[in-house]
Amino acid sequence: MTRPQLTHPTRPFKTCGTITFTTCNRTNDPLFRVNPGIPVESALEHASHLLACINELSLDAALGDGSSQTGWAVHYLSDMARAIVDDALSGSAALS
Repeated sequence: MTRPQLTHPTRPFKTCGTITFTTCNRTNDPLFRVNPGIPVESALEHASHLLACINELSLDAALGDGSSQTGWAVHYLSDMARAIVDDALSGSAALS
Protein backbone atom coordinates (compact mmCIF):
# COMPACT_ATOMS: atom_id res chain seq x y z
CA MET A 1 0.00 0.00 0.00
CA THR A 2 1.41 3.40 -0.92
CA ARG A 3 1.29 6.23 1.58
CA PRO A 4 -0.63 9.35 0.61
CA GLN A 5 1.27 12.57 -0.01
CA LEU A 6 1.10 14.49 3.30
CA THR A 7 3.32 17.38 2.35
CA HIS A 8 2.96 20.30 0.02
CA PRO A 9 5.81 20.73 -2.49
CA THR A 10 7.09 23.73 -0.49
CA ARG A 11 5.86 23.04 3.05
CA PRO A 12 4.25 20.22 5.11
CA PHE A 13 0.51 20.19 5.67
CA LYS A 14 -0.44 21.31 9.18
CA THR A 15 -3.65 21.35 11.17
CA CYS A 16 -5.71 24.54 10.97
CA GLY A 17 -7.05 24.49 14.51
CA THR A 18 -10.60 25.25 13.36
CA ILE A 19 -12.32 22.00 14.32
CA THR A 20 -13.85 21.75 17.77
CA PHE A 21 -15.03 18.73 19.74
CA THR A 22 -16.96 17.92 22.89
CA THR A 23 -19.70 20.38 23.67
CA CYS A 24 -20.97 21.51 27.03
CA ASN A 25 -23.92 23.27 28.66
CA ARG A 26 -27.37 23.80 27.21
CA THR A 27 -26.15 25.81 24.25
CA ASN A 28 -23.64 23.11 23.21
CA ASP A 29 -20.67 25.45 23.28
CA PRO A 30 -17.48 23.74 22.01
CA LEU A 31 -15.18 22.82 24.87
CA PHE A 32 -12.03 21.69 23.04
CA ARG A 33 -10.28 22.49 19.74
CA VAL A 34 -7.54 20.80 17.72
CA ASN A 35 -4.37 22.88 18.03
CA PRO A 36 -3.20 24.65 14.88
CA GLY A 37 0.22 24.05 13.35
CA ILE A 38 0.55 20.32 14.09
CA PRO A 39 2.05 18.37 11.15
CA VAL A 40 -0.79 16.40 9.55
CA GLU A 41 1.21 13.17 9.56
CA SER A 42 1.63 13.42 13.35
CA ALA A 43 -2.03 14.33 13.86
CA LEU A 44 -3.24 11.42 11.75
CA GLU A 45 -0.91 9.03 13.57
CA HIS A 46 -2.50 10.12 16.85
CA ALA A 47 -5.99 9.69 15.36
CA SER A 48 -4.99 6.17 14.34
CA HIS A 49 -3.98 5.36 17.92
CA LEU A 50 -7.31 6.70 19.18
CA LEU A 51 -9.16 4.57 16.63
CA ALA A 52 -7.23 1.48 17.77
CA CYS A 53 -8.37 2.16 21.35
CA ILE A 54 -11.94 2.68 20.14
CA ASN A 55 -11.78 -0.63 18.29
CA GLU A 56 -10.64 -2.51 21.41
CA LEU A 57 -13.18 -0.82 23.68
CA SER A 58 -16.08 -1.36 21.30
CA LEU A 59 -15.16 -5.03 20.97
CA ASP A 60 -15.07 -5.32 24.77
CA ALA A 61 -18.52 -3.74 24.94
CA ALA A 62 -19.91 -6.00 22.20
CA LEU A 63 -18.63 -9.10 23.99
CA GLY A 64 -19.98 -7.94 27.33
CA ASP A 65 -16.52 -7.45 28.81
CA GLY A 66 -16.68 -3.65 29.06
CA SER A 67 -17.70 -1.64 32.10
CA SER A 68 -20.64 0.72 32.21
CA GLN A 69 -18.26 3.53 31.21
CA THR A 70 -16.99 1.86 28.04
CA GLY A 71 -19.69 3.45 25.88
CA TRP A 72 -18.79 6.92 27.11
CA ALA A 73 -15.09 6.29 26.52
CA VAL A 74 -15.83 5.21 22.93
CA HIS A 75 -18.05 8.28 22.46
CA TYR A 76 -15.40 10.78 23.60
CA LEU A 77 -12.46 9.05 21.92
CA SER A 78 -14.33 8.87 18.61
CA ASP A 79 -15.20 12.58 18.89
CA MET A 80 -11.50 13.37 19.34
CA ALA A 81 -10.45 11.15 16.43
CA ARG A 82 -13.10 12.69 14.16
CA ALA A 83 -11.96 16.21 15.05
CA ILE A 84 -8.31 15.38 14.29
CA VAL A 85 -9.14 13.85 10.90
CA ASP A 86 -11.52 16.69 9.96
CA ASP A 87 -8.95 19.32 10.95
CA ALA A 88 -6.16 17.51 9.11
CA LEU A 89 -8.33 17.45 5.99
CA SER A 90 -9.12 21.16 6.43
CA GLY A 91 -5.41 21.93 6.71
CA SER A 92 -4.48 19.97 3.61
CA ALA A 93 -7.40 21.42 1.63
CA ALA A 94 -6.31 24.95 2.52
CA LEU A 95 -2.93 24.36 0.83
CA SER A 96 -4.14 22.56 -2.27
